[in-house]
Amino acid sequence: MKKLITVATLCFLTACVYAGDVNFMPSRNKVFSFWNTTKIRFYDKDTERSLASVQEVTEENVEHGVVQTVQTGGLMASAQTNRTSTYEFEVLKANKKAVLNSTYSPFFIEKDKFYRPFGEVKINDEAYMLVKQKNNGDILIVAGDGQIYNHIGRMVDGRLAILRSDIFIEPEDVRLSPAVETVTDVENNVGGFELYYAGLEDDEMTFSYSTLGPDGETETYSFPVDERFVEIEDLAFEVLEVDYNNITFVLN
Repeated sequence: MKKLITVATLCFLTACVYAGDVNFMPSRNKVFSFWNTTKIRFYDKDTERSLASVQEVTEENVEHGVVQTVQTGGLMASAQTNRTSTYEFEVLKANKKAVLNSTYSPFFIEKDKFYRPFGEVKINDEAYMLVKQKNNGDILIVAGDGQIYNHIGRMVDGRLAILRSDIFIEPEDVRLSPAVETVTDVENNVGGFELYYAGLEDDEMTFSYSTLGPDGETETYSFPVDERFVEIEDLAFEVLEVDYNNITFVLN
């Protein structure tokens, strides 16, 4: 009986190791197949773009020589400056549509689409740029002349693991060549001002003047109620009529 149990145990262990051509641990084999990794030189996001141009446009709401009436709390004049900055990124651009097939997942390349590399590695003393596919984490490895390396990469502990299986590229002559991508950034209210009539207080006309922008601030100005000509910062106007509810004025 003891001998039968021993034989049965050996048969069971043998079945765990080998069952014809069936491999019961393919995922573990995949892990060991790309265990060797390569150091990545990551690109600095703050320096990978260059400022190409800056344009500022100021929109004024200032009516000179026109009789105007505003209520207490109303806007008398304003100006708003908006800034448009154009940046250039060094990217890769595909010359045609292609599909890269491997044993893991396909990598689709769109014609004329910009691909922004996030770093580079050295393979046989040659620099290759790295492009990550968002959906599954596959990393495309691209030479300086735009030719695609015939293996896919994966990120492992901040390093590049190059998978052993080859990738098949269709068509074979697709290239990801260096190009420049232009990105525009618009910032509103980077400068300007706003002037409001704040009403009467202690027999004085009060006005609120605000500067716009990151360091903008608001100040209150007061003048005697019988003051006819008023100057606030770069604005000058004549007061024709004023009370607790309204002010009638002309900007010079």
